[in-house]
Amino acid sequence: MLEVGTNNLGSHKDDEIAEGVRAILDELGRRQPQAKVLVLGLLPRGDRPDDPNLPPERRVRERIRDVNARLARLADDRRVYFLDVGDHLLEPDGALNRTLLSDLQPTAAGYRILAEALRPRLNQLLP
Repeated sequence: MLEVGTNNLGSHKDDEIAEGVRAILDELGRRQPQAKVLVLGLLPRGDRPDDPNLPPERRVRERIRDVNARLARLADDRRVYFLDVGDHLLEPDGALNRTLLSDLQPTAAGYRILAEALRPRLNQLLP
């Protein structure tokens, strides 16, 4: 399982983040060609959904959606798979559930929610 890229949002463009993940996947493929890799989407950030009045570079949720769409396109469903579980950490109105996510890291309760969200996909991929 590979969760990577969220810390790059402040210093890299969306396409650069996706290319960096692709480079990691290429290297993993060279070193472990038999390995299956589950790439996780970037988890949500920002207390609330983006304000459309913000300049595009400050709309972090839009950027996360864009990066996640790019990461999803890296999946070939043979060796590389993609799963976005970030919505499990949100309230129905799109606000971050602060009992599940503190700063950029899931809380213990958040990890339990994510584990349940990951379980079906991992059961499909593991022998």
